Amino acid sequence: MKEEGKYKQFPFDSKRKRMTTFIINDQFKTGYKLFTKGGAENITVYCSKYMDPDSGEIKPLNDIILSRIKESIEEFNKNKLRSLYVAYKDITKDEYLKCDEPDLNNKLIDQYDLVFLAIFGIKDSLRDGVIEAVKKCKEASVNVIMVTGDNIMTATSIAKECGILGNDIDLMNLNNKIEENPELMNNNNFSKDKYIQELLSSPPQAITGNSFYNIIEGLICEECEIDTNLCKCPKTEAEAKQIAKETNTDPKPIKKDKIKNIDNFKKIISNLKVMARSQPMHKYALVLGLKSLGHVVAVTGDGTNDAPALSKSDVGFAMFSGTDIAKEASDIVIIDNNFSSIITAIIYGRNIYDNIRKFLQFQLTVNFVACIIVFVCACIGNDTPLTPIQMLWVNLIMDSLGSLALATEPPYEELLQRKPTKRNESIINSKMWKHIIIQSLVEIAILLILYLLAPKFIEEKDLIRLAENEVIHYCYGTLPGNTDVKNIIYGTQSNWDNNIRISKNIDIEECGGFSNRINLNLAYQLYQNANGASTHMTIIFNIFVFYTLFNQFNCRVIDDSFNIFIRFGRSLLFPLICFFEMGLQAVMVEFGNEALHVVERGLSWNHWLYTLGFSFITFIISIICKMIPLEIFIDKIIERFSKDEEESNKEEKEDKKSDKKGKGDKEVDIDNLSNNGEGGGSLDFLRGNNNGIFIYKKNELINENPNDIITSKNQ
Repeated sequence: MKEEGKYKQFPFDSKRKRMTTFIINDQFKTGYKLFTKGGAENITVYCSKYMDPDSGEIKPLNDIILSRIKESIEEFNKNKLRSLYVAYKDITKDEYLKCDEPDLNNKLIDQYDLVFLAIFGIKDSLRDGVIEAVKKCKEASVNVIMVTGDNIMTATSIAKECGILGNDIDLMNLNNKIEENPELMNNNNFSKDKYIQELLSSPPQAITGNSFYNIIEGLICEECEIDTNLCKCPKTEAEAKQIAKETNTDPKPIKKDKIKNIDNFKKIISNLKVMARSQPMHKYALVLGLKSLGHVVAVTGDGTNDAPALSKSDVGFAMFSGTDIAKEASDIVIIDNNFSSIITAIIYGRNIYDNIRKFLQFQLTVNFVACIIVFVCACIGNDTPLTPIQMLWVNLIMDSLGSLALATEPPYEELLQRKPTKRNESIINSKMWKHIIIQSLVEIAILLILYLLAPKFIEEKDLIRLAENEVIHYCYGTLPGNTDVKNIIYGTQSNWDNNIRISKNIDIEECGGFSNRINLNLAYQLYQNANGASTHMTIIFNIFVFYTLFNQFNCRVIDDSFNIFIRFGRSLLFPLICFFEMGLQAVMVEFGNEALHVVERGLSWNHWLYTLGFSFITFIISIICKMIPLEIFIDKIIERFSKDEEESNKEEKEDKKSDKKGKGDKEVDIDNLSNNGEGGGSLDFLRGNNNGIFIYKKNELINENPNDIITSKNQ
C-alpha cells in the first residue's frame, strides 16, 4: 500500500483484481472517499448502488440495471475488449485509517456497498506477426495454451483472434456463473463436486485458474503427502543439513511438489486452450503437471510471480522488460518482448540440434571405419593403410573442417513442419544408426577388398614404378603376391615373402639396390625408402578420405529424404569447405610424399578414377539405406537395452535433481508467492504437446495503450 499525505492507494495485483485509492478532501460529504476500478465481473459482488446518469441520484442496483450492465459486458467481450468497472464510496475517518484491515465478515472496505459509476471497454491490439506466429506454432506440432489473469470472455476473444481457439468456438457458450466468478468455487454452498464432474466429462477449451486448481485438488509434497503450503520439508539441501545438524538426526528428504490428482489433470488438459483468471500458483501447477506427464516445457514471463514457473520449466524465457528475478530464473532473455521471437527460437533450436546430429552421424562413421580398418589390417597384413601422420591429417579435415561444414548450415522455415523431438529420444536415433552401421560396413568392406586384392586388378601407369616392378620381377622371379608386372605392387610387407630369394641365374648388377637383398622380404624396406609408400596403400588412403568426404553430403539429410542437395546453395560455407577438403587432399596425395607418407610422384589418372568410382558408392548405399526400414529393428534393440538402463539411472537422476534444487539453481520459493501487481492481468502463452510447452506474456502479444479506451457506458 502506498501512502502519501492525503491519500492511500492499493495498487492492482493478480489476487485483488482491482485498484483502490483512498482520498481526503474537505469537499467530500464525509471528508473521505475511496475510488476503485477492477474486473467488471465483480460488480454484483462489490456494488449495491449506482449513480443515475440523468439525475445524479444514488439508487439501489436492481435487476434491470444489472441486466443492462451484463449486456454491455457481453458486448465488450465479443469485441475483444477488457471490461473494467469504476465505483466509489463515502467512508469515515476511522474507515480511512483502518482501510487495510478486514471487518468481522473478513471483507475490506472496498469489497462491499460500493456505488457503481461506469464500465469501460479497453482494447489491446495484437502485435504484428502474432497471428502468423501462432499458426506456425501449430504447423510445428506445438499446442498453444493461453494463461492469463483476465476474465474468461476477454481471454477467449483474444485467443480466438490469435488463432489459438478455432472459429467454431461460440464465446457466449463459455459464459456461465462459475467461469464469470471463480470465487464461487470456494463457496461452501456451491456444489462444486458436481460441476467438476461436468468439466471432466467434457473437458472445456477455456477454464478459469481457480476451477483448474480445484479440479486437480492442488499441489502436495511428494515426500510427506501434505499440502504444499503446509509442508514443512526442507526446500534445499543446505536447509536439510542445517535441520539435521540442529536436531541431531539424519537429513530429511527435500520438498518435491506434485499434482495431487494427476488423473483429473490428464483429463482437464486434454482439450485446454485458455486458462483465465489464473494466479502464479495455477501456472506453476500447470507446468509441473505437464512436466510430470513427459512434456518438454518452455515458459515465458516477465514478473516476479512468474519465477516459479520459469524455474520449473525445461527452458525459461524471460522478457527483457521483466524483473531481475524473472530473468535470473530463466534460461533465455527475449530482447524484443515479442511472441514471434519464440518461432525464431524454435527454428534455431531445431536447426542447431539437427546440425549436431549431422556431424555426429558423419563423425561416428569416420571413426568407426578408421578404428576397424587399422586394427583388422594390422592383424591380417602387419601393415595398416593409415599411418599415424595420415590419421592426424584425417582428424584435421574430418573433425575441424567437417564440423565447420555440417554444423554451420543455416536454419530454414521448413523445420517448423516437423514434429518436435521426444524427451526420451536419443540424439543418435535409429535412422542415424542405420546409416552409420551400413555406410561403415560397406566402406570397411571396400577398403579390405582393396587391401587384399587391389594389386590383382589395378594397373600401374607410372613409368618409373613400372620399371621398378620389372626389376623386382627379374631379380626374384615374381612380384609380391604373384601379381602382374603391369599392376600396382602390394604395399603390405606380409606379401613380400622371405622365402622368395634372389634368382641365381641373373646378372646381379642389373638388380641395382636389390642386389644385396637376398630375399623379397628384405627388399620391402628398400622399396619403401625409395618410394615413401606404395601406390597400393596410397590408393586405399585416398579412397578412405574421398569416400568419407562424399558421405559428408549424405549426412546433410538425416530424415531419409532422397535429395541430399536440398538447400545446397543457401550456405556457401558447406560447398566451399567440401571442395577445399577435396582439393587439399588431392594436393597432399600428389605432392605430399614426405609430409603425408604417400607414394612419390602421386597417383596416376586411372588411380583417381578408381578413387572416385569406389567413393561414389556411398551415394548408392545411402539411397539403398533409405529404402530399407532397418530402423524398426534398431528401435526394438535400443528399447530393449534402454529399459534396464532407465530403471538403473532413475534413482541417480532424482538425486541429481535434488542436488540441483539444493544448490539453488533457478529455484524459487513458491510458498511465498506475492501478488504485487507484476504480471497482473496478463495474457501468457504456453506451448505444449508430447514434446513441448511455451508460456508468454500479454505485453508480448498485444500493444497496450492507456488511451485505447474504445467506449464507456454508464450502467
